[in-house]
Amino acid sequence: MMAAVVIGQTPTPPVASPVPAASVQPAQAPPAATPAAPVAPDGENGPPASNAQAGVGESQIRTGYQTAEATRGALDGRWRLSLDGGQVLYVFQFSDSGGAPDPRATTPMSPQVEGAWRDMRRPDGLNASGMFETVRRYGANITIVFDEGDPPQPQTLTLQPLGSAWTGDLSIAGVRTRVTMTRE
Repeated sequence: MMAAVVIGQTPTPPVASPVPAASVQPAQAPPAATPAAPVAPDGENGPPASNAQAGVGESQIRTGYQTAEATRGALDGRWRLSLDGGQVLYVFQFSDSGGAPDPRATTPMSPQVEGAWRDMRRPDGLNASGMFETVRRYGANITIVFDEGDPPQPQTLTLQPLGSAWTGDLSIAGVRTRVTMTRE
């Protein structure tokens, strides 16, 4: 299409031809799908049984969980550090992948034992929780270093396995205290 320009006049834009009203139809939503009525497992009408009621999937879920737990390291989980008299000093949460690659670890392809601590003598206090500086294995023994207090003081925990628990010393500023760590 070409537009002609007359000197002294403003050019007019071309005008589109009108569309007949009969050819324009409002958009219609597709018809809503009618949900199928639930069918009970025995073919009767009624809601379907849950997986637990039908016994479907429960054993597979348990097996999958147990398989995943079996690949985790010995420290994985929640632990309580107590004085020999029973007073709880700290609660620890460890992530121990057992040396296998772990996408949740700080270094996924060579994961170390990682974790956090909480001082149970002052659970609501400032600086009453934090992350471990290091968790190192020396044969069957472990050494855990973390900073606690205000100002923060390094604390070193040296533990040896004793059955299902760990026993050893907590060293704070050179003072050693006998402690036991048990799984919660």
